[in-house]
Amino acid sequence: MKTMTKHPYLWTALLIMIGFLTGCGSIPLPKSTSSQPEAIALLEQAQQAHGKAAFAALKDISVSYTGTWFTAITKIQPAITDVAFRQTSEERMLMADGLIAQIHSGPGGEKTVIEDSKVRVAGQNNGALSIWYNQQPHTGSAQMAASHIVLHAYQLFLYPAFYVQRASWLELAGSDVINGRPCDKLLAILRPGIGNSAEDRVQLCIDRQDKLVRSTWLTLEGSEPSKGAVVSVVYDKFVEVGGVVWPAHFYETVVRPLAGLPAHDFSLSGLDVNRGLTRADFAAGKFLNKAAAPAAAVVFK
Repeated sequence: MKTMTKHPYLWTALLIMIGFLTGCGSIPLPKSTSSQPEAIALLEQAQQAHGKAAFAALKDISVSYTGTWFTAITKIQPAITDVAFRQTSEERMLMADGLIAQIHSGPGGEKTVIEDSKVRVAGQNNGALSIWYNQQPHTGSAQMAASHIVLHAYQLFLYPAFYVQRASWLELAGSDVINGRPCDKLLAILRPGIGNSAEDRVQLCIDRQDKLVRSTWLTLEGSEPSKGAVVSVVYDKFVEVGGVVWPAHFYETVVRPLAGLPAHDFSLSGLDVNRGLTRADFAAGKFLNKAAAPAAAVVFK
């Protein structure tokens, strides 16, 4: 077992073989090359349910998370889970200014990840990424790719109906039942994708009654160890802050290659909006000034 821990690709190969034996799900490929009007209308309904006008008025978001990783996933995807550092996090998003920042904390110390979408780097499909471990810059390619996936995935998890607004096209993709609630599935094709991938597929399960997003599936094409993988996040609690209804409890599982493998059980521990954050609040891997205070505690609905 120690050999498998040191070689995550062996874990991945094992799960692929098991996945073929047990059966595994995926996100369907698109059937058309342009958005369906019905799919556009469904996304609009979900956005309205989550507070479209209030979300459009947001200048910045401050959020914090805490949670628990399941052991198997930390062996399969050590770069993405990065468990020595990713136990809790404080995250900041400057919506109009194109800056996203995360500070993860764990027994190994602090890990800071910042993306600047106004800066482009050759070979990168999205904005320029910087990483610091305990305030020391890090440029390793495996961790850069994995951290870029995490940065974007957590935006998607937090506001899925608004994140997929940038989709190249949208399609209806059938129906499902999430925690006993009938849902309609919406397929979104993202170009560029999540992290540094050229393309990813996202599937939202939208409650047929209240139009809230109850589950999000996504592909993880942005790093070599995660290519071909699909994960899902189910939401069962929500909180309203700043006129927006946000998911507040997240249960993440692997859909492919091994269907149903638990990955991460995590929750919002804080969220506030419109602090007036600017780029001056971020420097050398630190949150300064208005960015420094923890996100305000939230109360679940």
